[in-house]
Amino acid sequence: MTGPRLLVIDDDPAILLAVRRGLEGRGYRVDQLSLGAEVLETVRRTHPDAVLLDLVLPDADGIDLCRAIRAESMVPIIVLSALGDDPRKVLALDEGADDYVVKPFSMAELEARIRAALRRTTASGSALLTAGPIVVDITKRRVSVRGEEVHLTPREYDLLRMLLSEPGRVLTQR
Repeated sequence: MTGPRLLVIDDDPAILLAVRRGLEGRGYRVDQLSLGAEVLETVRRTHPDAVLLDLVLPDADGIDLCRAIRAESMVPIIVLSALGDDPRKVLALDEGADDYVVKPFSMAELEARIRAALRRTTASGSALLTAGPIVVDITKRRVSVRGEEVHLTPREYDLLRMLLSEPGRVLTQR
């Protein structure tokens, strides 16, 4: 299979099976985990195109995992959760999730949300953004100037990435 690679993390075997079968049948490559302890290493090793993450795992908090993934990668994160209350959704989105889908969900909706997340990441083009001597590695979330790494705050990084993603376009403060 040569479609986008997805990492699905959920402790419910029935959900893992249904999501894997549904997405593989639509051309996606699917890796799956049921424990949070393996998530970061798997993201580093497999470089998925998107992560589908349940918030309730037996050994880890999904919000903490979301935060940890986002600290290392700009991979789209779609939360799949039975917890549908607004404060939980807002927290997940604020901590790095790109989307939030409440269980139960239809495979058509899930695939549409995956396509949208993948469009947003490919719309920004290459994994490297450059402007003169400045290079931003989106995958590794690193910035270098003339080959020397520069440490930025998360907000500074996001602002620089946004400016370099839209060359020649006037961006408002909002």
